[in-house]
Amino acid sequence: MQSQQIQKRSSKPVVYLDQNWLSEITKAHLGNTNIDRAYFLKLSSVIQQGVANDRFVNPMSGFHESEGSLSSKLDSSIQSVNNTLSRGLTFNSYNHISHEQLKAAASEFVGLDILPESWWETPFNRDPDTPDDALPPAKPGLEVYFRMNELIEDQRRVRNMGASQYQDYKKTRKTVSESYEHEIEFGKSKLILESYNYLLLRKIIEEYGGSDPGLRSFYEIEALQKLLAWWEIYEIITQNGGPQSFWISPQFSHVPFYTIRATLMAADITRYPERKPEPSLQDDFSIVATILPYSDVFATEKYIAQLIKQTKMDKEYSCRVFTMREKYEFLTYLEEL
Repeated sequence: MQSQQIQKRSSKPVVYLDQNWLSEITKAHLGNTNIDRAYFLKLSSVIQQGVANDRFVNPMSGFHESEGSLSSKLDSSIQSVNNTLSRGLTFNSYNHISHEQLKAAASEFVGLDILPESWWETPFNRDPDTPDDALPPAKPGLEVYFRMNELIEDQRRVRNMGASQYQDYKKTRKTVSESYEHEIEFGKSKLILESYNYLLLRKIIEEYGGSDPGLRSFYEIEALQKLLAWWEIYEIITQNGGPQSFWISPQFSHVPFYTIRATLMAADITRYPERKPEPSLQDDFSIVATILPYSDVFATEKYIAQLIKQTKMDKEYSCRVFTMREKYEFLTYLEEL
């Protein structure tokens, strides 16, 4: 089954630090005294030792890069810390992971044999079980990173606009007064539409991305990728009743990315309808939906941890969740892995 395939894990525990944890570690290395510097330097050391001794892995993700880029003061430093703690192990993009999960479910839906592949190829850029001493040695010297300010500013603008739109969406859903369970199902259909609706993206390009030729080209390529990705799924599911049959199938109901993200969003909408969403909330939903199924330990912020535990997603995917309020318990836990 799809859920069994997803829960296949590395022999080494996978530990993931959300952006707020990584930012504090970076600040500590930069000498910031407005934080608990001693703690975060110790945490950094424990992670490096744990990874070097093959006791666990600490992969990074594109979310770290995109969120870190929004801070011009920390951007390059965060990326440097990323490389040090992860030893080059990263999660693949959420678009890739969610698409591969959906393709596996679609293949099972029509009875196709899924081509054999290593379990890690969907979530990771390489096998997390690779011994540390088999990896290339860390490169000394200055690290240089390219920063495209126009794209970063556009991402910041879209993020803020998305928070405003989501707040309006919450108000709309409140008037509908759907149950938590129905909200999850509605959320799944909405997410599928957003994931593959290249026409919607083209509309956004026309309205917001037409002023900068470079950005327009970037979004045009993204729209084409959405079209090609949807066509790949469509060609599979038309072999057994088409999209409408697939959407109500047990195979679709077990796709982790869409299930987790829709569940967290439904909990936020039905249980906290008056809570104003932060600009990062939509990204946070995607982070959890991408990372949680493949992780054993997830360090995040308070509200997201609250939603994960309320919805029992941590139990569903056997992942231990920590917040900053539990930072010393987290440190001890890593030391004992």
